[in-house]
Amino acid sequence: MSDKKTKSTAQKQKSKQLLKRIFIILAIVFIILVAVYTITGFLSKKITDGDKFIEQIEEVYPTYTPFPAEWNANLENDEEYRSLNTAIMYGEGESGSVYSLEDFYTQMNPGQRFFIEYFRILRDGDSEKYSSLFTQKYKKVDPSKRFEKNTERQFPPQRVHDITIRQILTAEGTYDGKKCLNSVYWVDYKINKNNNLFRNDIGWNYEYEVETSRPLYFELVTFDAGTDSETTYICNMYTESSMKAYADKTASAKE
Repeated sequence: MSDKKTKSTAQKQKSKQLLKRIFIILAIVFIILVAVYTITGFLSKKITDGDKFIEQIEEVYPTYTPFPAEWNANLENDEEYRSLNTAIMYGEGESGSVYSLEDFYTQMNPGQRFFIEYFRILRDGDSEKYSSLFTQKYKKVDPSKRFEKNTERQFPPQRVHDITIRQILTAEGTYDGKKCLNSVYWVDYKINKNNNLFRNDIGWNYEYEVETSRPLYFELVTFDAGTDSETTYICNMYTESSMKAYADKTASAKE
């Protein structure tokens, strides 16, 4: 009888912990969706001019204990990694359904094609190709004002998973005096066994025993969209708090 009570108590504790984790995950998702909805209206006024730079504000991130870097890791043959959700999920707007990019086949837009290559680069640890994803103008910005401080850095294969991309806005506009397609995407993902060499701002929450993520906004510029000469670059990327700070600053300047 004692053993049954002990097992029953243990099961109840596990259930409470599981419910607690589910509640926290749902709360995080709700907060994210509210944030996306709040700033979408602001972005719609900015999107046609990619030259308006949003500065990444200084933020204090939690310190996570990094996993050892595996420079020669082959994720294609890593069964543990492949057991995770490694699909790139894609949707439009601040809410609604998301679908695997594999379901789009050849009917892809420039942003979808870009992110397939982006996450391929992360999984392969292709540092050289990673550097080429950014505009030269972005690289010339003071690193202290950018989220990506070093576009030339080296990193090993990254075990990215639970990837969700939402296309927020897309419009024809200009960048650096050239006509282009300007677009903004909300991008969220986790890194299993994070070695901190690519993202040192996300990791493992020891209290709730879950991997953490931090969504980023990507501003992309595409030249010659839909042609054989199509090229897409990152002209800016920043956290939600930086977006809000920029929106508040802009609103205050108009008062």
